[in-house]
Amino acid sequence: MYLKELIEIRWTSENNENYCKLDRFGNNIYLHTLFPCLDINQYLDLEKSLSIKLLPELIEFYKYFNGAKLFSNTISIYGIANNTSTPFDFYINNINKRAELKKCKNKEDYVFIGGLADMEVYYLQSELPNASIYL
Repeated sequence: MYLKELIEIRWTSENNENYCKLDRFGNNIYLHTLFPCLDINQYLDLEKSLSIKLLPELIEFYKYFNGAKLFSNTISIYGIANNTSTPFDFYINNINKRAELKKCKNKEDYVFIGGLADMEVYYLQSELPNASIYL
């Protein structure tokens, strides 16, 4: 997977999830976290429950990881919160962000997939299969 390989070029890991240990800030503090994958059917169920279509690239990412927190949460890719890992939750973020788009006629078109600092990362379903990514 490209994201994992990109991070491993610069930082090594003792396991498959956490990269670049920051010992000076405390135990188990890492610059990057790539959450372990879940059954891909959970993401397909998520598509149905939100009435959305996931980007093919996002589905490919979910085959390897259940979301990511990069640069100490500065960049995030939403995943599915579960008992063993706590990425930012794709479902909750999409429900909340759509609620915030009260005046937007086509709020169902927006799919929020992550964040960059205090900005949201999203795409529009109407642009699939070659959707652009927006901030």
